[in-house]
Amino acid sequence: DLPKLMLSSGDTTSALLYADSAAIAYPNDNDAIIQNIELNLISGNEEKVITNIEGQIAKDPNNKSLLYYLGIALSSSNNTEKALDAYKKAIALDPNYLEANTNAAVIIMNNVRDELNALNNDKTLSNTDYNTKVQALKVKIKDALPYLEKVIELEPTNTDALKNLKGYYDFQQDEAKSNEIKAKIEG
Repeated sequence: DLPKLMLSSGDTTSALLYADSAAIAYPNDNDAIIQNIELNLISGNEEKVITNIEGQIAKDPNNKSLLYYLGIALSSSNNTEKALDAYKKAIALDPNYLEANTNAAVIIMNNVRDELNALNNDKTLSNTDYNTKVQALKVKIKDALPYLEKVIELEPTNTDALKNLKGYYDFQQDEAKSNEIKAKIEG
């Protein structure tokens, strides 16, 4: 496995070259394609990766891994709406796809967090407008709950998922649920 060997020796340029060559030479080899995607993502080549993945998805639209990696690449290039769509498509193919469920929840929660931070920094809002907008965010973040619950269903002791779920309930001001999840984290 030449690309991994080059990467382990610190030669990222050669690793990328060999991974690209393998992906071109073996366009139906899913392992070669995924390795090429992973190496390019690590190297920050999101736009190239997005184009390559979309080409692969055109050939294999039911490949959940390609959809997942598309989500990662889109998210890395700050296109969170399209990233979320890619994760949702992967989840539609495999509802128990842990990583896609995790990333879908994180995107939704991060978007709400960013909007909340913007609200907190907007000193021109009246208290009424601020409270109305926070209530709207509480509705918006509810989209994350099914993904969070699925991750906990799949990995009941996943501390990061439990912390995300607790954060969700804290934001919703659901003290009982928050305490229930806190007990699971501490247990």
